[in-house]
Amino acid sequence: MTITATKPATAEELYAEGMSLQESGNTLGASETLWAAAATAMDAYARMRGWEPDDRRYYEDTVAYRIAELGLVIGDPIADERVYFPFTAVLMFAENVNEEGSLLSERASRVNAKLVRNLLTVFSTNARTNRA
Repeated sequence: MTITATKPATAEELYAEGMSLQESGNTLGASETLWAAAATAMDAYARMRGWEPDDRRYYEDTVAYRIAELGLVIGDPIADERVYFPFTAVLMFAENVNEEGSLLSERASRVNAKLVRNLLTVFSTNARTNRA
């Protein structure tokens, strides 16, 4: 996947660029860049923890590890709201890129873009280990 971003170094910079693309109406560019922001945050967090998720399911495993680290389980409303639903929104951006921008409407893209912020917070490298 080609990233629309101009090589920002951090997930936060990618997020800011993705939101700018979203605001300008470039849904495909926003999808690429917001997916890259989330992937960058999850990659950094997994590396910091020394996690070695299965290659085929890298991001799914990383999300499952983080949910467990928070003392939650998938299906728990708190886990779903804080981690799993934002992650599924991010996956929609990846699919939108694969479908060359035809999957998400501008409205759906805007809704999902707001959820990316939640995922970045959960995977911030200075995030607390548990929910307490």
